[in-house]
Amino acid sequence: MKPNLVPTENSFPTLCSSIVVYKDSTQIVSVLGGDVFLRRAAGDWQKATAGLPHQTFVNRLKLDGDRLFACTNKGLFLFDRDTWRSTDVNVPCYTYTSAHGYCFAATEYGIWCGAARTWAKTDISDQTVYDVMFCSQFIFFGHPHGISMYDRYTDQWAHFAVEHGVTSLAMKCGIVLGTTSRGELVQSDGHGGFQTVGLKHMFIYSLIRKGIALFACTDRGLFQIRLFQGRVTLFSIQVGYPVTDVDLIEDEIVMATLFQGIQSKKMIY
Repeated sequence: MKPNLVPTENSFPTLCSSIVVYKDSTQIVSVLGGDVFLRRAAGDWQKATAGLPHQTFVNRLKLDGDRLFACTNKGLFLFDRDTWRSTDVNVPCYTYTSAHGYCFAATEYGIWCGAARTWAKTDISDQTVYDVMFCSQFIFFGHPHGISMYDRYTDQWAHFAVEHGVTSLAMKCGIVLGTTSRGELVQSDGHGGFQTVGLKHMFIYSLIRKGIALFACTDRGLFQIRLFQGRVTLFSIQVGYPVTDVDLIEDEIVMATLFQGIQSKKMIY
């Protein structure tokens, strides 16, 4: 029997895949199957799919200031007055980020650059890019063959092969971290390569940075990533069920989960 993904009064959406929380506590969540739901403070959940084409599936919701973007299999959409507006990015999009006054979209066909609804494809990469990360003079790309690094000052590239595609990237204390399509965690080894971190019986969906905190969303729960003597250490925040995405509003962690709807917990630093 197909599960009912539509939340009823006082209930949560199920099979949540991504979430963002506005400063006024408005929550927007995407679910597996293509729907998007919105709930304003003290209100009920309501569908928020106006403007999205039929059979649109959201890979990631990204909030940039007060602008909300949906990275989908049909392209990049901007949420404007409770309606999704298409942008010039009309190819499958995996994530969105902004840096140095520019906006970037990682897509099935490389990196696009733009602002709001006007975008253009760049010549940075022609292959599928799952994630992009800016770190001072360097830009890192996660793609099906591993990780690539571009030096903006010298216009030089470096490529690092990883056995499985790298779908998520983050930086922690100068160490580059990534997750693979197999749910593994990889980290830079300080010798021009990457090594797999031995985390048995755990599938990591993504790495999410919120302020100074770096989180790992996994099939075992939510963990905070810290480094101890250069080694990655995971501290449990919430365990017992898969957590697919996380947002932080003041000192409250809001989690999107597969089977427990939307959960929240006070952040302890």
